[in-house]
Amino acid sequence: MITYVNGEYVPRDKAVVSVDDRALMIGDAVFDIGRTFATVPFKLEEHLQRLVRSLRYVEMDGDGLYPELREATEQVLERNAEAVAESGDVYFEQIVTRGLIGAIGEDSNMNAPTVIVKLRPVPFAAFAPYYETGIDVHSSLLTTSFAGPMDPRVKAANRLANTRAELKGERMRKAGGAGHWTMMFNADGTVAETHGANISLVDEGRLIVPPRHQMLNGISLATLCELAEGLGIEIEARTITLYDVLNAEETILTGTSFSALPITRLDGIELRGGRTTYDRLLGAWKELVGMDFVAQARDAIAAGASR
Repeated sequence: MITYVNGEYVPRDKAVVSVDDRALMIGDAVFDIGRTFATVPFKLEEHLQRLVRSLRYVEMDGDGLYPELREATEQVLERNAEAVAESGDVYFEQIVTRGLIGAIGEDSNMNAPTVIVKLRPVPFAAFAPYYETGIDVHSSLLTTSFAGPMDPRVKAANRLANTRAELKGERMRKAGGAGHWTMMFNADGTVAETHGANISLVDEGRLIVPPRHQMLNGISLATLCELAEGLGIEIEARTITLYDVLNAEETILTGTSFSALPITRLDGIELRGGRTTYDRLLGAWKELVGMDFVAQARDAIAAGASR
């Protein structure tokens, strides 16, 4: 696939950045990831605006970089149109680093930023079965970034806490667990999100979401809330505890790859397992994007197995 790197469109295997880039040494970068549905980018503008907000937070010129990021994303999708169609939808990913590491005492903002836009096929096999079976989430003692040096709403490259939570999930999956998403907490012990997706609950018919300032403001979670409003479902933002998760009528995981999945177990504990509201929201999501992405994921696995 064609990738954009600092003003050039090059084959992916030719896309390189300097070993002196600040992202490699100290994780000085932000990024965003969206996906296409039927080859059409979903909520591209929302993803770009979240990236701009992240850039502002880390003291980079998000507004100034916006035109380049938008054009590069549209161009990368256009130049890879055939490959996108063949792969059955892709992630579009934007990465911005502060650029090269300078000498000690040198202004860290004096170098030009590194700007990358790339595509990746959506890994349908990683989540397709869970639309039906639900997913087992595991808890972790790791906390997310606290407000201050890195606000949890910033999609920053230095995500080692999330990575360690992800690794725990992989260990649990290999040990026989159904799924590998790991729940992370805020410093006060309330539920924040998983290592790569948001959590919401259904309680007394209302959709309960964590406060915006305590989590990554997921585009998929925002979409779930929009769909809930359209269906007349009340939305409440409040802190969530393990007690709430274990007693919720339904528990829902939202993320770019799969849109929404039902959570049916926590650390192997069976949750109440309802899915009435989830099924309504999933149906509305399919209507929103104009395709049955659940069937798409299922068919992709079947096609892979038949090769």
